[in-house]
Amino acid sequence: MQSKKLPEYKADLSAIEATFQRMIDDLREGAGAYMKESRKLTSWIMEKYFSDLKKSVKDPMKLRGITPEMLVKPIMEKTQELEMTDEAREKFQDGLLVLFGSLEMYAK
Repeated sequence: MQSKKLPEYKADLSAIEATFQRMIDDLREGAGAYMKESRKLTSWIMEKYFSDLKKSVKDPMKLRGITPEMLVKPIMEKTQELEMTDEAREKFQDGLLVLFGSLEMYAK
C-alpha cells in the first residue's frame, strides 16, 4: 500500500485537466456563437452596402458608374458609431479614397 501511495508533492492532475478541458469547451462554444452572429451582421452590412450602391448606379451590372466616393460613403457612415477623432476619421477616409481610386483603373 505504501508503495502505491502518491507522494505529497505529486498532485492528482485529472481534476485540473478536466477543469481546463471544460474551460476550453466553453470557450469554443462561445467563439462559435460569436462567429455565427458576426457572420450574420457582416452579411447584413454587405447586403445593405450593395443595395445602396445599386441605387446609386444607373446600370448595376457595369462597374464603370461606381466612383470611389460611392464606395467610401457607406463605410464612413458606419464609422460614426466608432470612437474616432475627426482627424483620424478624415485620414481613414482619405486612405480609403486613395485605395478605391487606385482600383478604378481595373474597372475600365
